Amino acid sequence: MSPIKLICLPYAGGSVSMYRDWSRKTGEPIEVELIELAGRGVRYKEPAYKTFNEMIDDIFNKCKLVIGDSDFSFFGYSMGSILAFELSRQFKIRLCKEPNHLFVAASNAPQISYEMSQKQFGNLSIAELDERIIKMGGIPDEIKSNQAYFELCMSLIRHDLDIACNYHYSNIPYQLNCEVTVLCGKDDPQVDMKRITEWDNTTLEKCSYYFFEGDHFFIREFDDEIIKVVNHQLKANTN
Repeated sequence: MSPIKLICLPYAGGSVSMYRDWSRKTGEPIEVELIELAGRGVRYKEPAYKTFNEMIDDIFNKCKLVIGDSDFSFFGYSMGSILAFELSRQFKIRLCKEPNHLFVAASNAPQISYEMSQKQFGNLSIAELDERIIKMGGIPDEIKSNQAYFELCMSLIRHDLDIACNYHYSNIPYQLNCEVTVLCGKDDPQVDMKRITEWDNTTLEKCSYYFFEGDHFFIREFDDEIIKVVNHQLKANTN
């Protein structure tokens, strides 16, 4: 059975270390690949991206080297979901190849991402933004207890949210030709549940939905369950 490289992408301010246990929890033929974004993790010395397009170009080039001629899929979380979607389209445009599957979690559909981001974060002062970030619950207690690390983390989150808030969806080329799986926390205040099915419009293939108890960071409680979904969907595609 040919391997499928699963490229995992983090949320705003996050690192791919959030997926550090996935390699031992996913079975064959899945090979987890962690592509770190600039400004964090092993790339912390590199300058953070100035625009969303700069982020796309950088990660596209790194993914291209990792993927080679292999089959591949993307898994993105929050901001990482939009990044995964746009990377899928870039592979279609530049290389005439698409992922076997696209997994998107804790994210609005790209068609409404800018609108929702502006509503939630667009007009906030730094103090208000910091308060919103802390309320979202994405910062572990061990980081909060280290003031220097906490400030660094907050600065990176602010920076990524600014990039996300300025992402503009283009409908050319419009739809993908791969299956899409959407994962959501039922109580996620960042996702418009009334419009979540707009992900249907991103692909000509099947779009599946999985809902979990929890808020924006439901992955922290349901990591194993999410991996089961990934295993099921990717192995179903290979049968």
